Amino acid sequence: DIESAYWARDPISFLATVGIVGGYPDQTFRPEGKITRAELTTLLVRAKGIEPTQEVAQDVFKDLPKTHWAAKYVKLGVDLGLVTGYPDQTFQPQKSINKAEGVTVITRFGEIPLPVAVIEPPFPDVPGRHWAIKYITAAKITGLLKYLSGRPFEPEAPLTRAEAVEILSKTKFAAGKIAELLDFERGYGLPPTKK
Repeated sequence: DIESAYWARDPISFLATVGIVGGYPDQTFRPEGKITRAELTTLLVRAKGIEPTQEVAQDVFKDLPKTHWAAKYVKLGVDLGLVTGYPDQTFQPQKSINKAEGVTVITRFGEIPLPVAVIEPPFPDVPGRHWAIKYITAAKITGLLKYLSGRPFEPEAPLTRAEAVEILSKTKFAAGKIAELLDFERGYGLPPTKK
């Protein structure tokens, strides 16, 4: 379901090939679909090559019982410092993650250092007091948000599956995997992937 001219086709193809992202059982990716907090956390924990080895002993958050399909991944995500819950001790696993939250989590995943202070907001629609301003600024400085060049950030807008993959593909970890893949293709005389 991804056309050849789709703006995020390459990162989706590359990260699917190296096993970092996957589609749905019906062979679709649904790039414009929203991604939930549980889904993004699971994707990032799996991307680190970590699979839960044991059952979760107790509920992870008051709205995330140990029997939830993502409980093991969210527990690991919390342990790795990728995600946190809300002040009311909930995680809201089925909630669509917004851009501010998504960029924060992917910035943590990429272990990108945060600026000590933000002198100028990274985007006109991200106020200086926004809770995620340091994460958004770090992501912009390191090139994770190139696809938004000349456009607003829209911190409260839902992060799409395509955007999540695009941002993730720019992290050092994912970019390294893509480079290995492209080196492998070139080494075997395969035609270069279309840009």
